[in-house]
Amino acid sequence: MKRTGEFVLGIIGAVGYTFFTFIGIILIWFQNNEELMRDSFQRVVEQNPAQLEVMDIDLFISSIQNVSAVSILLLFAGSLIAGIIAMIALRKNKKPILAGILFIGAAVISTIFSGGVTIFAAIFYLIAGIMSVARKPKVTV
Repeated sequence: MKRTGEFVLGIIGAVGYTFFTFIGIILIWFQNNEELMRDSFQRVVEQNPAQLEVMDIDLFISSIQNVSAVSILLLFAGSLIAGIIAMIALRKNKKPILAGILFIGAAVISTIFSGGVTIFAAIFYLIAGIMSVARKPKVTV
C-alpha cells in the first residue's frame, strides 16, 4: 500500500515546522542583541508614535526576554524531528501506526504548548497521522 498522501502531508507540515524553527533561532539571536532591539523599537516608535507612546524601551526588552525562546525552539525542532522520524517509519509502509502516533503527538503537543501558533503545520501533521492510523491495506483472499 502506498502512503504518498501521508508522506506529502508530512513534508508540508515539516516545511511549516522548519519555518517556525528558523523563527525561534531568529528570536534567540534577537534576544541576545540588546542594541538591535533598541534600534528596532525606535524605528517602530517613529513609524507609529500614537500607538506606542505609553510603552518604553525597557518594558519592550523585558517582555521579549521573558519569552523562553530556547524552549520554543526546542518545541518546534522536536516537532520537526518527530515528523521526519514518522516519515521514515512510513517508508515502504513499515510502521504506519508508529508514524501516525508521532504525527498526531507532535501536532497536538506543539499546538498546545505554542498557544496555537503552529496550527498551520499541525493540521498537516494531524491529517497525516489520522490517515496513517486509519488506512488499512486491502486484504486479498
